[in-house]
Amino acid sequence: MPGNTIDILSFFDRKRRLYRRVYATPDGKSLIDDILSSCGFWRGNTNYYGQDGRLDPLALAAAEGKREIATHIMKHLGVSDVEMQLRLKGAQSMEDSRHELQ
Repeated sequence: MPGNTIDILSFFDRKRRLYRRVYATPDGKSLIDDILSSCGFWRGNTNYYGQDGRLDPLALAAAEGKREIATHIMKHLGVSDVEMQLRLKGAQSMEDSRHELQ
């Protein structure tokens, strides 16, 4: 049994290194930012209400599933909370700029 634990830890360590290697490149950082954006990671709590004013549980579940993907990526990257806050502020600024252009 101990061999299995070591194999599992080795697998997760290798996977974490792969995520970090991709993230370390400018293209990889842009790609991961795009995935996180598509998953809604940068958005705050968004209202998931239908036209009738009631909470739409399917929309909420779909959004939570996307955020779970983003959380998985961030966990493997091991990005610090400080860096995430800086990136979140940058993403919000870009989103605000897009809205001003419309």
